Amino acid sequence: MNPQEKSETLKEHEKEPGLSYNEEAATLLLDIYPDQKTFSWLKTRAAKEGLFEKNEFHVTVIGRETGEIILAKLDELAPEEKERALKDINRLSSQFTWSFSQKPEYYYISKDYPSGEDTSETEERKSYIQITDLPDLTEFYKELNSMLGLSLEIPFSHITLFTTSTLEKNKLRGIGIYSESQFKNLNPQKIDPDRGGSEGFEL
Repeated sequence: MNPQEKSETLKEHEKEPGLSYNEEAATLLLDIYPDQKTFSWLKTRAAKEGLFEKNEFHVTVIGRETGEIILAKLDELAPEEKERALKDINRLSSQFTWSFSQKPEYYYISKDYPSGEDTSETEERKSYIQITDLPDLTEFYKELNSMLGLSLEIPFSHITLFTTSTLEKNKLRGIGIYSESQFKNLNPQKIDPDRGGSEGFEL
């Protein structure tokens, strides 16, 4: 990518944050771009570690696994009621401002995945993530659970910045983190920007 294309890409990313709702999958993303003041040093480190910059950045409001739970619940309804409920989720999300802050907290995480149907190779993914604060999540999930009659867990608010995988086709796929407990179970290593090399990771 030449400098002009890169500049145009950054301008596109730096538009006002917006929601992306996938009604078919019942997923909801808040599209944002990382704070550039603290992004460059991490980008240099990621390149040395063989991680690739994501081609889009977001905070997951309703993730894939949560969406599957929602769809399973809505399958109990008549088709027209299910369609109405899915649109109600979108309407509910539009009632919130979704203001957020990007915390100066960065972590390295990794996860092994079992071999899939199309490969016998065990996959390992690695990511750099940034913690975010999204205050509307709590109230949104309160309203969502009430509306659907569910007890969905509030997701762990973060942005996946850089990723890689031992499978080429998945090198830009992140590691799904749907709760704080899942995050802790991944043994995250805090990245300290004031220290270089592998010593930059703190448990």
